[in-house]
Amino acid sequence: MFKMMKMAFVLSLILLSFFTCGDCKRDKPADCTKVPIEKLEPCKTYVLGTNRWDKPGKECCNAVRSFTRLNIDQAVVCECYRKSPHRLSYKPDPVRATKLPFSCANATKFREYLYCLVAK
Repeated sequence: MFKMMKMAFVLSLILLSFFTCGDCKRDKPADCTKVPIEKLEPCKTYVLGTNRWDKPGKECCNAVRSFTRLNIDQAVVCECYRKSPHRLSYKPDPVRATKLPFSCANATKFREYLYCLVAK
């Protein structure tokens, strides 16, 4: 009786895993051609602190907003940036980069991607 209960429990866990992980992204590699990390190039001077102003330029904010409008899953962005960090010609400064979503109007969704871009 105990063996059957144990087997039923294990079987139910296996079945549950199929339902909860029906479309797991980790099963297939990310399509990095659809992650335009290069769009963030206009933010280079702001993120590195080499511009004269303490706020990002119009081109940078437009790039940040257009990047977030693509609605790419954060895990995909992280995987693609980790695989090819050279697609962005600079390593974002963590402090300056975290100011981007708050310095550009309507760009708060960009916070989702910051960890990927500034993690070491």
